[in-house]
Amino acid sequence: MFSEKDALKMVLEVAYNQSSAGNVTEYMTSDVVKVEAEMNIVDLAEKFQNSAIRSFPVYREQDLVGIISRTSGSRYFCESLFWASQPKQAAKT
Repeated sequence: MFSEKDALKMVLEVAYNQSSAGNVTEYMTSDVVKVEAEMNIVDLAEKFQNSAIRSFPVYREQDLVGIISRTSGSRYFCESLFWASQPKQAAKT
């Protein structure tokens, strides 16, 4: 995974060493922390809380299906709490 932090590392190395940028594989994170698409949302919140990582690739089995960021996760958590706190309205017939 090539993160923002990896990009900054590359830019700084090029600036300090006056060298060419090189290949992505030289700068990317190879030990990727990922989450499963079926992961419980509370477990995901705990994973974000206990980690400095700002986004996780999301996998279903061996397939990459997306990326979830701390920002999008937080937005979902807040919206979920808001709607859960609203009184239930009876269905109109």
